[in-house]
Amino acid sequence: MRRARDLAENATKMKDEFLANMSHELRSPLNGVLGMLDVLLDTDLDAEQRDCIQTALQAGEGLLAIINDILDFSKLQADKIVLSRRPFRLRHTVRTVCNTFREQSLRKGLDVGYDVDAAVPDTVIGDEGRVRQILFNLVGNAVKFTHQGSVRVRAQILRKGADPRQARLLFTVTDTGIGIPAEQLDTIFDPFVQLNWAKNRKYEGTGLGLGIVKRLVTLMGGIITVESEMGGGTTVHFWVNVELPG
Repeated sequence: MRRARDLAENATKMKDEFLANMSHELRSPLNGVLGMLDVLLDTDLDAEQRDCIQTALQAGEGLLAIINDILDFSKLQADKIVLSRRPFRLRHTVRTVCNTFREQSLRKGLDVGYDVDAAVPDTVIGDEGRVRQILFNLVGNAVKFTHQGSVRVRAQILRKGADPRQARLLFTVTDTGIGIPAEQLDTIFDPFVQLNWAKNRKYEGTGLGLGIVKRLVTLMGGIITVESEMGGGTTVHFWVNVELPG
């Protein structure tokens, strides 16, 4: 039994390493293709040609998002993600994430905004890239599943223990979207899980995004929870550990 367990663990490790390597190898040439399509858009094109290139870009960006999810999931499975600890401007991070979805939200008539509490310092120390990735996933889902109303991001600071430099960043992402059935709230952060009623081309995806979000939040010493009701919107709370400048 021990030998069978060891063989299974080795096989899983090899699979995760293979997926991580293959995802990286696929991402490099795909970025080159997308770059050339961007360049091509700046040339003289008729309306039909421009529409074809924009469609190809959107499809390529969708594929790149899937590959990035696989790469991150594989790294998390293989315990290869190392968090950085650098100063970053939280307000700038939150603002740029919300601005990323500006065009999409305008097309849908959504109000996407944010509120960073005045008590949050201008600079905190942590992994900005991972905080940005978590927010990008959550805000992206909120915009995708909301057809009218608003999406709001709020950030607060919570002191942690007696050490004045240790703190927690508490985030809340709230939307007025279609909501999540109560029976599925316990599984939405599981890898490869897609919500049953949303399994159609309108809401396509890998089902990895929220699984990655939960793993990253846990890796950063935090907890993530979700509240929702069908037709009544969704609220996601999570916090991560950071340091404050001395």
